[in-house]
Amino acid sequence: MSHDSCCRGTDDCNASAGVLHDGVEPFERAIECVRELKRRKKSIYVLSNSSRGRDGTIRKLAAMGYDAEAFAGAMTSGHVAEAFLTSTLETVPEKACFLKLREILDAIAGEGRRARVAHATWSMRGNVQLGEAFGEAYQVVSIERPEDVDACDFVLAHGVEAFGRGDGEKELSVSDETMRLMIERAAEKKKPLVVANPDVVTVSGDELMMMPGTLATYYRDSFKYAHHGESGDEYVCLMGKPDGIVYNALLGEIGRTTAVDSRRVLAVGDSLAHDIAGANDADIDALFVCDTGIHAQEMRHARARSDDAVDALFDAHGAHPALVISRLEW
Repeated sequence: MSHDSCCRGTDDCNASAGVLHDGVEPFERAIECVRELKRRKKSIYVLSNSSRGRDGTIRKLAAMGYDAEAFAGAMTSGHVAEAFLTSTLETVPEKACFLKLREILDAIAGEGRRARVAHATWSMRGNVQLGEAFGEAYQVVSIERPEDVDACDFVLAHGVEAFGRGDGEKELSVSDETMRLMIERAAEKKKPLVVANPDVVTVSGDELMMMPGTLATYYRDSFKYAHHGESGDEYVCLMGKPDGIVYNALLGEIGRTTAVDSRRVLAVGDSLAHDIAGANDADIDALFVCDTGIHAQEMRHARARSDDAVDALFDAHGAHPALVISRLEW
C-alpha cells in the first residue's frame, strides 16, 4: 500500500511509543515518518501504556530526536490511573471491574477513612511518585511480606521491581518470585489489582522486560485457583490498552476542541494484544508494525510458513489489523 493511500481519509493518528523507539534508541526512519505526517498536517497523538504521567512523554521523544511540535498531545495509562483514583477522569466505562473498585472505595469512604494501598513500583527503572492529590486521598502501606498485603484495600501496580510509598522514600526491592507471591496473596484475599501499565512485556534495546500486565496474569490465575474457578476479572482494573478506558480518555480530550470521527482515526502499534486488539474494541482502524516490536520474531516465523500462520497469530491474540507494515517509515 502506498504512503498516500494509507494517509488518505485519516485525520488523526494515535501511535504507540513502541513504534517510535525501542525503549533506548529511536527508530530513525520513524523520525522521518513523523516529520512527513506533520508536513501533511496530520494530528499525531502518543497513546502509551506507560505507568508514568503523560507530562514527560513528548519531552522524552524530543530528546531522542523527534520534533516535539509534530505531536498534538499524549495520553498514558499512568495518567488515566491517577485520574480515575483521584476522581478527575471524565468518562469511565461501565465495566464490572471499575464498578467493583468504585463500590469498594465508596464503602471505605463511608467508614470515614482513607483506602489503604500497596504500591508496586520500579527500583532500577526509577520509582513512580504518586503525587500530592493521591497522598491526600489514600494511605500507602508498607509491604515486606506476602502476609502484609492483608492490611491493604487494593494493590496499585506501576512497576514490578519493588514496593514503595511513592513519596520520595526509598522503595523496597523484591525478587520476581516475591512479587508473584504478594500478588497471589492479593488474589486470595480479593484485594483488587489496579494495573497502571497493562503491557505484559516491553522491548528494552535487544531484550524483553517483564511489565505490570504480567501481575494481572498472576492475579487471575491465582484467583481462579483460590476461589474454585471463579473469574478474577471483576477485581482487575487495566488502566491502559487494550481497555477502552484509555481510548475514551484520549478521544474525549480531543473532542473538547475538535470534532472526532473514529472512522478517520488510525491507531498504530506493535502489540497485537494491546495496541491492535484495543483499537479493534474501540472501533478504530489499526495499523500493525510487525518488525520492530515484541512480535518481531513471531511474525518472521509465521510469514516464513504461510499467510494462514500469520492469520493464526492474529487470531491467537484476538487482533485484526486493517493494515500491516514492517516498520514505521516514509
